[in-house]
Amino acid sequence: MNPFLGYDFLDDKQLEALKKVDFLVALASHELPATAGAHVALPSLTRAERAGRFVSMDGNRIEARDALETSLRDRQIHSAVSQKLNFVMDLIS
Repeated sequence: MNPFLGYDFLDDKQLEALKKVDFLVALASHELPATAGAHVALPSLTRAERAGRFVSMDGNRIEARDALETSLRDRQIHSAVSQKLNFVMDLIS
């Protein structure tokens, strides 16, 4: 199972599988069934709080900055936690 599937898209079978892991770290923007069962839950920005480009209803392109200044991106947090836990991850760029 990919440990970085969107936590809100996990089915019952996947949630049951998560209950069997020795140590679960969740990185999410809000509480979900998977984060409730995590040993450690770390906060992340929502999609609306992240930097990016958006197109308004009238077709204007809008550049948005992160709502909060954070020193690490989710991918960097995943990498740092996995290294500390000696867990090798194969993340797709």
